[in-house]
This record gives sequence, structure tokens and C-alpha cells, in this order.
Amino acid sequence: AVGYENYLGEASSNDKSNSLQLLAAALRGASTAAISSIKVLPIGANLVDTRLATSLAQTLGCEVSITKPLDQLSADDLAPSNNGVFLIAVIKDSADLRVVKQTWSVVEKSGNRILGSALITQ
Repeated sequence: AVGYENYLGEASSNDKSNSLQLLAAALRGASTAAISSIKVLPIGANLVDTRLATSLAQTLGCEVSITKPLDQLSADDLAPSNNGVFLIAVIKDSADLRVVKQTWSVVEKSGNRILGSALITQ
């Protein structure tokens, strides 16, 4: 499940490039149905910079929220929602591949749709 076809790109909210716009385009292209909400699940570190969520929400026209890391989520947090999807946000130089695979497996097997993963520079 974790592979090139699921990789949506690298983004940074700290630079002046259009990396967040490119990530939004990849998210839109990866979806086969309408998206009402995206849950950004960080791996490797807490994602405290809200610019990622704000930029994606403005560009995609949907609700974008940043969750706590997997080890802090409850079963209710992982309950699937209609037209809601997950984006796995792998924090650059902080994430372990084993944790990425475990997170992907738990989120997917809990009945959620995962659009893909992105490498995030903080």
C-alpha cells in the first residue's frame, strides 16, 4: 500500500515555492469522489504548523484538519466518515518507515480512505 503510486509529493509551508499548490493538485487528482474533509495524520513529529491545513483548505474548498499522531488517536478518531479522507504526512528526517507502514495499515483497515502520503518539511 505504501509505494510510489501513493506518494503525492513533498511540501513545505515555510518556503516561497508552490509546493503546497502542487500537493493540493495531487490530492485532487488522487481522489475518485468528492472530498468534504481531509484529516492530515502526521508521522515522525507533531505537525504544529497550521499553514499546511489552511492552504490546502483554501485551495481545495474543503475542511482540512491536522490530527494527533496515530499513537494518540482513539478508535472514535479513526471512525470513517462520508467523503472524508486521510493524508499521511510524513515529517522529513523524523519518520521511521516501519511506523509509516503501521500507520497506513491501521488507518486503512479501520475503514478509511487514504489519498496518499506526502513528505512534509517543517
